[in-house]
Amino acid sequence: MIASDIDEVIRLQAESNVSDWSRAGYEEFLDVGDSIAEIGFGENGEILGFVSARIITSDRSCEIFNIAVKLNQRRLSIGSELLDRIVSRVRSQADVIHLEVRESNQPARNFYRNYGFEEVGKRVNYYSNPKEDAILMSLQINRGV
Repeated sequence: MIASDIDEVIRLQAESNVSDWSRAGYEEFLDVGDSIAEIGFGENGEILGFVSARIITSDRSCEIFNIAVKLNQRRLSIGSELLDRIVSRVRSQADVIHLEVRESNQPARNFYRNYGFEEVGKRVNYYSNPKEDAILMSLQINRGV
């Protein structure tokens, strides 16, 4: 992801009901050294999906903040390809990837489970608008940890 992608990422973010980041938030995120932001492009250069994450070197983990795919492009492996890219990028620096997902978001929970994530906990009232619990999910990417 580069700065010129941000406006389209924000439009996709609104369509996908993921965490609401501002333009300034994305710009700041892109300037931080441990940030990772990947874009999935269509054949015509259209942004079809994105993922934002960061590496936490102190505990060899990665945290996914947002992942979104255009509604009309879902179930075409774009989300899995974005996760594959994150795993590939962080494998040498992280042993596990964490994320939170709304408890009511069964399609996302199923997607993550099918990818290999496990539900490991819950954060009560983590989300607002509407208020809802978050399910914590983790994926071991380097076994033996």
